[in-house]
Amino acid sequence: MRFIVLLSFLLIAAFSVSAQNRTELVCGDIVESNFTDSDQTLFFTIDMRPGEVLEISASRFGDYLLFRDQCSSSGDGYSNYIYAPSGDVVAGVPEFDNSICGETIENIRMRTGLLGEQGRYTVTVHNETATGAFNLSVGCVDSSGNRIEPGETIVPTPVVPNPQPGGLVPQVTFGYPGVAAIDFSGTSRTEIIPQLFGVPITSSIPVNGSGISGFSLEAAEGDILEIDARRSQGNLGIGFVVFAEPNIPVFIAGPVVASTFSTQIELPQDGSYVIGLFRMGDVPANAQATAFQITVNLNP
Repeated sequence: MRFIVLLSFLLIAAFSVSAQNRTELVCGDIVESNFTDSDQTLFFTIDMRPGEVLEISASRFGDYLLFRDQCSSSGDGYSNYIYAPSGDVVAGVPEFDNSICGETIENIRMRTGLLGEQGRYTVTVHNETATGAFNLSVGCVDSSGNRIEPGETIVPTPVVPNPQPGGLVPQVTFGYPGVAAIDFSGTSRTEIIPQLFGVPITSSIPVNGSGISGFSLEAAEGDILEIDARRSQGNLGIGFVVFAEPNIPVFIAGPVVASTFSTQIELPQDGSYVIGLFRMGDVPANAQATAFQITVNLNP
């Protein structure tokens, strides 16, 4: 019993020390790393969401580097695992199969099932005696079943808005990534306090000028933001964005030309959020200012 308690403290201490030397990963990464000592653990972290799948593979350079088998009890206690934010092991090599105890592993591959926790996952990779370099590849499957292969770069498709009067396009200093030259930094915003949840708020987008309308609210991680908009007049295409301040993208839709629009969004963090509406797409020849009512609800 004392040994188990002591081992737990050692593992916690190792995680705390290693936090300063962790490599951040994103889906699609292929990163080169290097063991500089025998019996060494390297730590990597990646942010994942519920319903997603994480795949990690490591391929050595040369003929000498070997990864530690999962049954080894030497060193700091780590082998090749993926840990959930809670500390639970969600994947290992090879799928917790103890039949390879004592065997060497030239390359490793770990794949989780559908993840149930949101947050930062930790990947540990451990070598045997030989040192050397290896490639770590990161593949993911999102909650909709879309696969991101290692080496695949996800680039948002830019949407170019109409030029401003005089042909000038404002310099973006604060806005929504992927929407070129849409700057929300100087936009006046209607603060949506709890007393205004469920109450229709009237706003409009002009044909000329900035063509931007903004709303702000405070929310917590996991809250469900409901947005319902109803067009009362006009024919402009409208873009909807939601971002967490200072500038973290959460949602984008448009151009919306329908008479009504609604969506539900699970918010990723505590803090201030901005709902932005802006003129988007081609301006019709008979363009008219567009007025609408927007109703916002927040469900913890």
